[in-house]
Amino acid sequence: MLDARVTQHSVARTICRPGYVDEVSPPLDRMIAHRDALLQRHGIDPDDRDDYALDRRVPVLLGGSPEAPANLDLLPWAGH
Repeated sequence: MLDARVTQHSVARTICRPGYVDEVSPPLDRMIAHRDALLQRHGIDPDDRDDYALDRRVPVLLGGSPEAPANLDLLPWAGH
């Protein structure tokens, strides 16, 4: 769930550096594939995919892994 790149000694070079999240975040198509796999694993109809967002249990800015399966979960999407 945690990003091994983020340690007590690397905080200034990782999560405290502007642009870090954008740099380490995977491409959108890979995140969509993660979401679709979670929908399937939970038995949710693929037609309902727009009702769910992909969420990270530990945010990247707090040292969470950007794409580790253990750090990803579905969040019901209630709109804006």
